[in-house]
Amino acid sequence: MRQYTTAVGELHTLALIVVMSATSPAVLAQTTEEAYLGTWRGTASGTDGAATNVALTLTNSNGLFGGMMSGFTTGREAPLTNATLRNGTLTVETIVDSRLGSLSVRYELRLSEDNDVLTGTQYLVFGDQRLLFDVELKKRRRRDVPQPQVEQSIEYFVGTWAFEYTGGEFPPLSIGTRNGQLTVTRQRDTNWAEGTVVGDVFGNSYTERITIGFDSDNQFLVFKETLSNNVELLSIANWQSPIGISFVTIPIEYDDHLYQLRRVITVTSETAFQVTEEFSMDGGPFRRLGNSDYQRVN
Repeated sequence: MRQYTTAVGELHTLALIVVMSATSPAVLAQTTEEAYLGTWRGTASGTDGAATNVALTLTNSNGLFGGMMSGFTTGREAPLTNATLRNGTLTVETIVDSRLGSLSVRYELRLSEDNDVLTGTQYLVFGDQRLLFDVELKKRRRRDVPQPQVEQSIEYFVGTWAFEYTGGEFPPLSIGTRNGQLTVTRQRDTNWAEGTVVGDVFGNSYTERITIGFDSDNQFLVFKETLSNNVELLSIANWQSPIGISFVTIPIEYDDHLYQLRRVITVTSETAFQVTEEFSMDGGPFRRLGNSDYQRVN
């Protein structure tokens, strides 16, 4: 059996975690301008082109400046812990707690000449991880949020699912086109579940194991998978959009190469979802690996 080791990887889906936190209003260190006040909405984009909706509200009350930095789940906001305006650069910060530890979020933004757009950088610090994203925010009213198609819950996965996977054979991540069933059982009343895959690939049977954890406060998932070749994959997934789940595995070292898997689960109904997989080798661009369809059996 080939040896492999896990490595610390990008935890981009953690960029999507913002929770309620109590704190006093932040003080704006220097002279403020009326143009900065209000609610700004836009996106934070990573190097892979993926964009996430974000919002920032800045207020002024009796000379004290405060505000809120919203997350990506309806109703989730965190108060600003600091807000400064120096040399035309607006810096706002918040520190929030997740079940995986403390997350620091900071924006450095500059206002456009017409006072309608804030652009700059979002910094996310989680442990020794430091991620940067390009930000563009526009001042506008809140739009209606689409109604969820399914309820985000560990119960969504519980049951037996029949699947068909179409894709190439690419060790260690994929054994090729295959089909089978995934059976998931909840661990008592917890937000954890255990799953077993029993499938067929080119006439040969195989089994895999999966552990799923769900953080209902922040709406993200933890996946631990043991593939048929005994390779383990660990990932943290963002489920803050009810119709889609996106995640990237922690890189694994295998045969002197570093591999990383990226998945998008499209939730189509209470009884069906689709999975699209891409992979990267040695930090290179992501390429399509395969896709699968899941249908609930019971």
